[in-house]
Amino acid sequence: MKKVLLWVVTFVVLGMLAVGAEAAELAPSEGLEYALSSDGTYYIVTGPGTHTGPDLVIPAEYNGLPVKEIGLAAFYGCSGFTGSLTIGNGVTTIGNNAFYGCSGFTGSLTIGNSVTTIGNNAFYGCSGFTGSLTIGNSVTTIGYRVFSGCSGFTGSLTIGNSVTTIGDYAFDGCSGFTGSLTIGNSVTTIGERVFYGCSGFTGSLTIGNSVTTIGGSAFYQCYGFTGSLTIGNSVTTIGGSAFYQCYGFTGSLTIGNSVTTIGNNAFYGCSGFTGSLTIGNSVTTIGNNAF
Repeated sequence: MKKVLLWVVTFVVLGMLAVGAEAAELAPSEGLEYALSSDGTYYIVTGPGTHTGPDLVIPAEYNGLPVKEIGLAAFYGCSGFTGSLTIGNGVTTIGNNAFYGCSGFTGSLTIGNSVTTIGNNAFYGCSGFTGSLTIGNSVTTIGYRVFSGCSGFTGSLTIGNSVTTIGDYAFDGCSGFTGSLTIGNSVTTIGERVFYGCSGFTGSLTIGNSVTTIGGSAFYQCYGFTGSLTIGNSVTTIGGSAFYQCYGFTGSLTIGNSVTTIGNNAFYGCSGFTGSLTIGNSVTTIGNNAF
């Protein structure tokens, strides 16, 4: 029987996470390794087994039971995959180091809308993915270095409204983004070096009212922004070098009334602002070379 490939637009609808302009609906990959959960109610993908690609499709179920997890380092260092990566809608957890160093992918990344946690280093060094990256509304936690070094993305980055924490170095070195950056209203913490060196972003940057902390070097050398910068009213701390050399901004800079501390070099080298600078009355400490 001939296989029929149905190409669909992968921009996120109803909370999916997708990368790339197009992705194919493919049959689940055969030959993967699985382990039954301790309570016997679902399966965990533990490795590639005999599957060699080019595409990798994690199914929503296996042997009549749901597939809920991609295990710790399940595909660590896999170099054979040269197509797209699709993770089924049943998966809730992508474990630490799950796809660490899988740099061979050259297609899209699609993660089902059931995922709530993306573990530390999950896609570290997966530089081949192309297109936009949207993190859907089911994800609550983006761990440490999850997409660090994934420089292949060429579109925008959207982080859904359910995410509360973006871990340190989460998108460190993802310089390929060429569109906008949208951070959902539920994010409370932007860790250190989260967007370090992500110079491709264009447009304005608005940090929502839910964010309380912007970590050190969070947007270090993100000089692609060409609009204004607005920091919400809930932020209390802007870490050292948070916006170091973000010289692309061409509008105004507004710092909300809740900020108490602006760290050393926080806006050092941000020479592009052509509008007004407004610092709220709550600021008590401005570090060396902050502006």
